[in-house]
Amino acid sequence: MPFEGVLGQLRPRNILRNALLNNKMAHAYLFFGESSVGRKPMALELAKTLNCKASIPGDNCGQCLSCKKIDSGTHPDIYTVEPEKSSSSVRLGAIKIEALRELQKKLSYLPYEGNCKVAIIDSAELMNPQAANSFLKILEEPPPNTLFVLIASNPHQLLPTLVSRCQAIRFMPLSPSETKQVLIQSRDKGEFEASDDEIELRALRAGGRVEQAMDDNLLAICERRGELIQLIGAAHLSRMDVFIRWSKSVAKQSGEVPALLTEIARLLRDITLLRSCGQSALITNADLRPQLIALSEKKKLDSLIKMFKAALVAQSDLGSNFNAQLSLENLWIEFCNAA
Repeated sequence: MPFEGVLGQLRPRNILRNALLNNKMAHAYLFFGESSVGRKPMALELAKTLNCKASIPGDNCGQCLSCKKIDSGTHPDIYTVEPEKSSSSVRLGAIKIEALRELQKKLSYLPYEGNCKVAIIDSAELMNPQAANSFLKILEEPPPNTLFVLIASNPHQLLPTLVSRCQAIRFMPLSPSETKQVLIQSRDKGEFEASDDEIELRALRAGGRVEQAMDDNLLAICERRGELIQLIGAAHLSRMDVFIRWSKSVAKQSGEVPALLTEIARLLRDITLLRSCGQSALITNADLRPQLIALSEKKKLDSLIKMFKAALVAQSDLGSNFNAQLSLENLWIEFCNAA
């Protein structure tokens, strides 16, 4: 899959291709943006291009032995470092200093087969402090013939000195049509099963993230929108007992919490749009327009804005490995205060 195979990321693709064609590659890149929008596939395509035997200017053939080894994860000069969980109960893992020391050892050798060694640090913001400082030293004195690609959803969580040593490239969410195309390709490969109508719905509701579009819980979460609208409408300090019980129940299925928070934020976005300018054409939950209009007429605009911001904070807290139940309870406290 050459660069064009990474859908929807024209600007990152052009930046990398121009650097390749003009021989002005940085020694380290930071690919940042939401997860599952093509950051790691782009990193792998870059690795393939740097080591492709076909020598296509600014691209790779995808067919030579080197390209196929990178696709299969067996190329000896391509290294990937990912977070590791200390136990099954931990929602997010961490990149520890031992992994960076092992990487530094491997990078000290000359390339085995290719022209360039490529080290991909996935979820780089999850490096613990010791690992981050260790990696900073590697970047300060990078090994020859080596390219680093850091992938991060929250680059502000990285050491500023790390970020300053990388060329940062932002990856944007895919459009619904691009997401739909990825889903159709996955279905054609037998990796995903869905009807055309289901693919259309998934593409519209995925927020530009392929992983979200393929999530088994996506459609189940859609069915809970009515429940969430009722809760948003009922937000009041006198009803806190209802929200505490709901938070405790939902937190037991911790895998659903991120999707539910995303759905709450989407609903509030739509309600706020309807309340502020009545632009129903812009809402993502068009099938729930009557309910959303009714709720928007009952809420003040400043209250809706506060609730929307609280939902975004809850999403951020959860991404930082906060306790799911406490995040949800705090969300409803903020909602009730804003009501």
